[in-house]
Amino acid sequence: MKIKNITKAAIFFIFSFLWIGTIQSQNMGLKVDPRLKDVFSQQKIARLESEGSFKIAVYNYFLDHSYYLSDVAPENGKNMGSVSDLVLVNGEGHFQETIDIFKNQSFNPYLYDIQIPYDTPIYYVIEEGKNYLIFYARGEYEANLAKYLNQEKIIIQ
Repeated sequence: MKIKNITKAAIFFIFSFLWIGTIQSQNMGLKVDPRLKDVFSQQKIARLESEGSFKIAVYNYFLDHSYYLSDVAPENGKNMGSVSDLVLVNGEGHFQETIDIFKNQSFNPYLYDIQIPYDTPIYYVIEEGKNYLIFYARGEYEANLAKYLNQEKIIIQ
């Protein structure tokens, strides 16, 4: 009886190990967006990449999919003022870029102190009546992120 239990435990252990290895290998192709180097230490980035962490996909997704540009302000959105009112997280300045930062996808929302409500999008005016920087409501963003992770078959560890 003991041998049967030991055998079952050994088989369970082997399958668990293989399953965890499969999860890691599925996420191993994920690479950190270079903009995250402005936010995280090289040590943390190396750890995320070596572990094949799904967090890379989550961090990367936020960089380009937490906001969008529009020539129309959202009807249900909260106006946060001018984009130049965006304060850096470190408190050492404000947004001072041109609209090109969004077009060439070099905008890094992690660098700014942005408080996004769960059920209301917020927006900043870039050029009155011409361009608006709109952040999805947190609830909508989380739903979009979940759909993306599922579509890309990224395993959450």
